[in-house]
Amino acid sequence: MLKIALGYIFFLMLVGCSSSDFVPSWQYKINNISDSIKVIELNEFLSQSKLLQVSFNVKNGSNITKKFRYKIVWFNNQKQPINTLLSSWKNVTISGGNNVYLSVIAPNQNAVDYKVLIN
Repeated sequence: MLKIALGYIFFLMLVGCSSSDFVPSWQYKINNISDSIKVIELNEFLSQSKLLQVSFNVKNGSNITKKFRYKIVWFNNQKQPINTLLSSWKNVTISGGNNVYLSVIAPNQNAVDYKVLIN
């Protein structure tokens, strides 16, 4: 009887701890004001030139073609933004239900963190 009770408690703990609202650990690096455009994957790594590189997969959740803009705000190790000519908004068009894969390399080696902005 004790084994059954412990098994039931363990099962409830597993079910209670699982959630359909899982938020990836990288989600805090995204600032997205669009309802239908969603970042579904984000990867960061060092490029061949030893600069931080960010690649992300964006999905159009609607059935119609959407336009959106994005930019990366790069930060130095003091958490201050690095302003460069490359820090401008980029326009993207994505057809309904499709994905687009975007990749951006940091402007210099001082960039140690970033924020992806989408609108």
